[in-house]
Amino acid sequence: MSEIILQTDKLSKRYGNTNTLKECSLRIERGQIYGLVGKNGAGKTTFMRLICGQSIPSSGSINLFGETGQKGIQKSRVRIGCMLETPAFFPDCSAKKNLKIYCMKKGLPDHGHVDELLDFVGLGDVKDKNFKQFSLGMKQRLGLALALLGYPEFLILDEPINGLDPIGIIQIRDLLVKLNQEKGVTILISSHLLKELSTIATHYGFINRGILIGEISAKKLQQECQNVMRLKVNEPSRACAVLENICGLKNYKILPGNIIECYELLEDPEQINRELITNGIEVFSISIQGKDLEEYFLDMLRGVENA
Repeated sequence: MSEIILQTDKLSKRYGNTNTLKECSLRIERGQIYGLVGKNGAGKTTFMRLICGQSIPSSGSINLFGETGQKGIQKSRVRIGCMLETPAFFPDCSAKKNLKIYCMKKGLPDHGHVDELLDFVGLGDVKDKNFKQFSLGMKQRLGLALALLGYPEFLILDEPINGLDPIGIIQIRDLLVKLNQEKGVTILISSHLLKELSTIATHYGFINRGILIGEISAKKLQQECQNVMRLKVNEPSRACAVLENICGLKNYKILPGNIIECYELLEDPEQINRELITNGIEVFSISIQGKDLEEYFLDMLRGVENA
């Protein structure tokens, strides 16, 4: 059985009368790269702050590395590295000096640790350069190096590639994959760039208005985002009955807006169209489409909003 790194049960956070997180229950296992997907203000950062101890839950529970009590969870947080916002670095100090200062704050011995991390994130050649001279991409990499102080087992990153150019995005992405595959680091990451997130995540959680509306593995998502036949008809329920009884269709889904998605019989849309019309169903459109993570998420949101 896979080791549980993080499990929450009905975790909630309220500010006054506003629920920013509502009974969020999710599970992250060792070795996963878990992508938390949601619009601005959906509750992603709130969730991460609760896990990192930067905010106190209003209700619900956290299980972190098997610890559930307050003291145990606090002790387990030394095994976490996080980057939830731009870290506060000293502008007139070098990258190396900044990390050494944080080592002292955290009570960590250096012993070459700082140089090793700077090399790992690609800043070894500029380690003596002052922070104020860094580009945005270099600052993000230094923030990642800071999160990696002490060699954490679990890394929590909120929008780590936000604002980066394409080269910077690729560099951070490659670093995270390397951390996961070579160092065995489990990662919880949020990003607005869903196409980029889909290149590294092994699992996803979808959050909307503070509510976790779904979870799925990357493997299952790939299966569900395969090519589909999308039909728009006047009576979807009756259309599905026709397709089941006459064409043998079994794998399909009815979506809002009188849309039917068929995951089989894709090789003969003309027959599907013909059978529906013969049985008195109006077919407004029929097409073969594929979906990506962004489209999957948007479809999920439409389903929630129309429920």
